[in-house]
Amino acid sequence: MNQPKINNLKFDTIFDGAIKCLRNAQELCDEAEILHEHGKYARSFALSHFAREEFGKSVMLFRVLVDVSAGVKVDWKKLNRRFRDHKQKLVNDSAISTALFGHEWKRQGLPLEGLFAGIDFKNERKNSCLYTDWQDGTFTLPSDTITEKQSERNLSMAIFRIATLGPKLVQLQDLKGTNKKELRKKYPDVMPSDLDEFLDTVSALEQT
Repeated sequence: MNQPKINNLKFDTIFDGAIKCLRNAQELCDEAEILHEHGKYARSFALSHFAREEFGKSVMLFRVLVDVSAGVKVDWKKLNRRFRDHKQKLVNDSAISTALFGHEWKRQGLPLEGLFAGIDFKNERKNSCLYTDWQDGTFTLPSDTITEKQSERNLSMAIFRIATLGPKLVQLQDLKGTNKKELRKKYPDVMPSDLDEFLDTVSALEQT
């Protein structure tokens, strides 16, 4: 079944999509918290995982918003693929980890690639919190796989992302009508100093 294509969107439409992704991520966290409080750790983990993916989609659209404001040509075909691709959502989540923790990671002399490690594992963990699986010679239930600590940690990470970056992303609405020169003056430090290395890492992980 062919899905509707995202193509040549205007500023307001992109911003609306980004805000809705952000709002959905928050709602997923709210529901994950309810499940966690009632001891449904596997399902809570699933929803907080989806919240992290949805927040990654929000960041993706906000990035497109900046490109549109700066007059940078947007690869809409690539955006369509990335917006709906599960592995790319995990790459986005790791990219957010880089934005939040990259400077400390580099300070310790660790390569940024380390923040992208375990993407396939994250996808397997997401499946294990939803479906009965076969492991080590026996069938396993999600409720036997995800612990209270794992549920709490994943939920905390999702909430931290939204609380830390969400308000700053919403402020990007002020970019409307801003020209390229004004954009650079207003957001001189919007990208990390190690941008080239960061983008190389992301590009290497993206599906072609």
